[in-house]
Amino acid sequence: AAAAARAAKAKVTTPTPIPPTPPMLSSVVNGLDSTKRATETVAGGSAAKRARAAVATPPAMLPSHPASANGTEGDFTFVGGASAAAAAVAGYRGGAGRHAVLEHLVAATAGASGYADAYAGCRWNPLPPGWVSTEGHRASLGGSAGHAVVGLDCEMVDAAPPYGTSLARFTLVKLGAAVRGNPVAERVILVDKLVSPPGRVVTDYKHAVTGFSEATFEDEDCLLSVEAAQAEILKHVSADTVVVGHALQHDLESLRIAHDRVVDTALVFVSPLKHQTIGLKDTVFEVLGQECQEDGKPHISAEDAAWALELVRHVIDRVDERLPYLQRTNHAAVQNHLRPVLTIPIPLHFGCRLNVHQIPEQGHKVAVLKAVLAALGIPESAAIKARPITFKSAKHGGANLGSTVITCSSVEEASRIFQTLSTAGMKNDKDGLPQKKLFLNPAQFPGARHFWVKAYCSHPSITSRTAAAAAAPAMCACPQCGAVVPPKRFCCECGAPMGAV
Repeated sequence: AAAAARAAKAKVTTPTPIPPTPPMLSSVVNGLDSTKRATETVAGGSAAKRARAAVATPPAMLPSHPASANGTEGDFTFVGGASAAAAAVAGYRGGAGRHAVLEHLVAATAGASGYADAYAGCRWNPLPPGWVSTEGHRASLGGSAGHAVVGLDCEMVDAAPPYGTSLARFTLVKLGAAVRGNPVAERVILVDKLVSPPGRVVTDYKHAVTGFSEATFEDEDCLLSVEAAQAEILKHVSADTVVVGHALQHDLESLRIAHDRVVDTALVFVSPLKHQTIGLKDTVFEVLGQECQEDGKPHISAEDAAWALELVRHVIDRVDERLPYLQRTNHAAVQNHLRPVLTIPIPLHFGCRLNVHQIPEQGHKVAVLKAVLAALGIPESAAIKARPITFKSAKHGGANLGSTVITCSSVEEASRIFQTLSTAGMKNDKDGLPQKKLFLNPAQFPGARHFWVKAYCSHPSITSRTAAAAAAPAMCACPQCGAVVPPKRFCCECGAPMGAV
């Protein structure tokens, strides 16, 4: 009998131990409270089972952070009419596919044609003095792995030599949960601080863009050093965090932070102008049909960072709607669905622009700008807007060259001005746009080199959109909510697609 008992006991199999969960998965699983663990078990297996299933997926597929029980902490998670517990499960179970799309956007940024040049200053090896890297770093806030996705925007001023363009404000935000159909999610500001300009001598506050003045930096107790700013960022950002922004390399350079996992909406959204990035305001309008920056008013860094996140959320939503869940980790399928979502037209108002570049630095900016307008045959009383000339330091010891943008009252006016210019030395730029060679008045600027002016009005994308805009109705009815709104790509009332507008 004893021998039989021992034989029966030997046949009992030992339970297979649960393998350890990868760092990002453990941060998600360990963050669930007991209520959500119980709900997940009832809804279809334990969190550990789903975690092990996610490990077997392709490397690009990583889980997103789940929504909390009140639905306010999920990254890019919608909360509809479901209960709080069910919403938490839906945010977790559906997160892996959504995060796979996010990983494709990270890869699209790194693979963009302008990435290597734009981010060369953020990828030093070894890092220069004063720089910090997030590699191997674990954040102290937002969970053990930091926040999954954050938006970053900085404002800069011009400090006295030798400092030049310097950090003055940095803002880190995330998006809260949004109700399905709401075009804009709640903004959650993680940190928003002013930074003391180096040397305490500012030559240009860039007030039109930043809204800063001398009074902004009077209270020294509210100002941080760049080192303190880095410490604030690293409280929320780890090596695993995806940082989103528009032309993000400028923000990282001003903070002197090296970080690899970025989504740059200036690079992932592409237009027929392959060698020119589209600004945040135009990108948001073309993609979301929303106005993000008021004309004539300073930028709000928290809003700019949040709108970059909104663009990423929009892309993930569009792929979610078009791609079945089981195909969201299929690289080719995701790429095919991403391509049309990330393609935007040239903004229509570009047709009213004349881009003037390689302007020689000859005395005062205002005098040079007047000479440029005279060379274009534009009287000072004309109804045009001209940006102040921005000069950049020349490379390899050459002469400093500047650029400006002249906005005419209409596409027809821009075309008329461009057509009247001499065609001597005319050539196309890298995007196929015609550009003409001009000279400043030799009597006023003897020996000054030539400069170039190019126009967008003749580009096929502009001509076709101009014709469509002329034939389009001034207002149209939204097919979803019935509101009478301007003909944008998305309804400004309910956020529903408006069809081919």
